[in-house]
Amino acid sequence: MHFGIMRRHLRYSVRSKILQLVGCSLLGVFASEVDAEQYRLIAGDTVQLMYSGLGEPIDVTLDINGQVRVMNVGGVTIEGLTMDEAEQKLEDDIIESGMFIEPIVSLQLMEYAPIVVAGDVSRPGRFDFSSGMTVASALALSGGSELAGISRYELQTARSELETEIKTLNLEIATIIADMARHQAVLAGAETIEKSPELLAAVPAKAALDLDAIFEKSNRLLQSEAVQERELMDVWAEEIATIEKQIQLFGDRIEVQKDIVASAAVDLEKAQDLQSRGLQTNVGLAAAEQRDADARSREIELESARVLATQGVADAKAERSLYRSNRETEALSELKEAQLKVDSLTLSYANTLEQLALLTSGSISALLNSDAVSLTYVLQGPRADRIQAEEITEGTPLMPGDTLIVYLEGGDLSPAVAVTE
Repeated sequence: MHFGIMRRHLRYSVRSKILQLVGCSLLGVFASEVDAEQYRLIAGDTVQLMYSGLGEPIDVTLDINGQVRVMNVGGVTIEGLTMDEAEQKLEDDIIESGMFIEPIVSLQLMEYAPIVVAGDVSRPGRFDFSSGMTVASALALSGGSELAGISRYELQTARSELETEIKTLNLEIATIIADMARHQAVLAGAETIEKSPELLAAVPAKAALDLDAIFEKSNRLLQSEAVQERELMDVWAEEIATIEKQIQLFGDRIEVQKDIVASAAVDLEKAQDLQSRGLQTNVGLAAAEQRDADARSREIELESARVLATQGVADAKAERSLYRSNRETEALSELKEAQLKVDSLTLSYANTLEQLALLTSGSISALLNSDAVSLTYVLQGPRADRIQAEEITEGTPLMPGDTLIVYLEGGDLSPAVAVTE
């Protein structure tokens, strides 16, 4: 693995580290080349421009081409010129444009072009230039080199944190694996969890855990759920049996009622016969008809009650079937979700293990105390050729627009590779 990755891991592992190579009091202490001779403008500098006919001064920044934009004149290149030369150049271009015959141009440097610090520093980026800025002060602004200020105590703390995280991830994976075994048992209709080799293979460090205890907890949960399911099944079975018994009773009562209906029909027929021969009063006939109607009505009521009871049995069986179906669907869904969690935690485990390998390999500790480790500086920019690369030190003055690139150079930075089970 490239050492740059190792440095990033180390930086994020050591929390709240204040990196401070030198104090900010270095700003302004060293003499700058900006003051050693007349300053020449570069792209990124901001100047305040005022000339005849312009109501108020305006701030303009030299663009990437070293030009400033002047209304009705266009781009005027002033990069590489002193302030006096830039004023004269602007006057000449304004006169040439025909705007004014004798324009009076005034320039004031408002802000230097920023510097950029990149490479092996904690906070690479762009920073405002100030007079007296050196390589050391630029390093201070960018948080120092990435290995600056890391102590053995902090290194040990980082290792301890990673070891704890690895143990936690290993335990989480094993716990979820045990849950997966429970879901599989539910789908199989079993009441005991099976520790299959396929599931156990997903636990990174099995020897570091009491897998029997973890699986036993999941097994107790499965058995508790099985007890609840049996109780529900018993309730449904009892309800169905009770309703079916009621159906049987309704059937018996209906048979009796049919006999009553038949008897009432015979009585009605006799009453009608007697009525036809003048031997039965109207009141007697009406009573016989009422008894016949009541008997038939009661038969219909009993038939309706038997239908409702039959529907009750069907509903209870449907609820029981739905419960089983929902439990299987829920187990399948949770099994898939658990598998995704295991995959994610496995990746985190591997990543954390790799970070621990980097810190445990000895490369970091060796670098902290090795004289072979040094910082190398490279300057880029329009004025970078003012000094040779091998002559750049922390005391080297910087100029506006400089890009400072910092490199860490040392011995063997290759970490050892940790191996899981």
